[in-house]
Amino acid sequence: MFANIKDFFAISVLSVTAISNTGFARAGYVIVDEDVATSQEWHADMIYLVAAEVHILQGVTLRIGDGADVRIINGRQLPGSLGSNALVFDTGSNLIAKKFQVAAADEDGNLVSEANNAGIWFLGSARLAAKDGLEVTKIGNSFRSSFKADVIETYFLGRPDKDSSMRHHPGDDDSEFGDDIDGISLLGIGKSEWRIKSIKSVASGDDGFDVTNSRISVASLDIENPTEDGMNISSSNIEVKQYLRIDMTRSKAPDRGLFDFEVDDGPTRVILHKDCIIDLAGYFGDELVIESTDMPMPSVDRYYRFAGSLDLDSTEIYLNDEMNPQTLGSVNSGQ
Repeated sequence: MFANIKDFFAISVLSVTAISNTGFARAGYVIVDEDVATSQEWHADMIYLVAAEVHILQGVTLRIGDGADVRIINGRQLPGSLGSNALVFDTGSNLIAKKFQVAAADEDGNLVSEANNAGIWFLGSARLAAKDGLEVTKIGNSFRSSFKADVIETYFLGRPDKDSSMRHHPGDDDSEFGDDIDGISLLGIGKSEWRIKSIKSVASGDDGFDVTNSRISVASLDIENPTEDGMNISSSNIEVKQYLRIDMTRSKAPDRGLFDFEVDDGPTRVILHKDCIIDLAGYFGDELVIESTDMPMPSVDRYYRFAGSLDLDSTEIYLNDEMNPQTLGSVNSGQ
């Protein structure tokens, strides 16, 4: 674990107002409005404005300087599969970084407190996967992705069904560019492809952290006040080793869950390691089971609050569903 994990996360759990709106006052800025086709470095003394659905292409390595500032310009109905500006690491691409920030911006590049973009995406090569018009179709070691970073912090990524004027976009479920988009999305990623230690997601436009057909582990995961669910996990296995925080205190509606699990292509599990520090505030999704000697079982439609460490053993959270037949009728907790 970290030498002083409580101090480390006390710094990371700042409110969204802690983002300084420096505009273009720093050394300079770079507008990124086309796919990254050659390996390059984004420097910490520049502001990078993502002004398109930008893909880091297969075989390309993007190095991001420690403390770099990446901003995705808000907007709807733009060219590309997602219908908004986004940063997409394609299957077979490579990320090398320490710590960097990705946040929403207006057309002038100023930081804004509105999620109206298509977020940040990571595509692997372990399993076929598809979501919101993007797909993983290349499988195997010859297409292997590599994502390495110490910390990625995101602010106001993704988009809701409605824009800031509360205009409901036509056919928000299935029509082109109408549906909501999650803040951080992972598709088809294998455990060896993912070496990002810590993720922080603040005020996403839809779900805070969305994982589809993947198997990953993280040291820490910090999700603060997403518009929809905290973690949306589909047919995936996620291990959290040191710290998990999901804060849903700004949205206490029962249909806005800490976890939303789907099992379309296989079982889904979140595994919390022994000694992991847990801080949960919100509702659990329907049919979810906690198998734990440290955490209580959630009650249906009742607000759930747990803050503490897993002193006795690891904990697993999964869906009481036909894809996990051994759990039918079983809602177990050690308490």
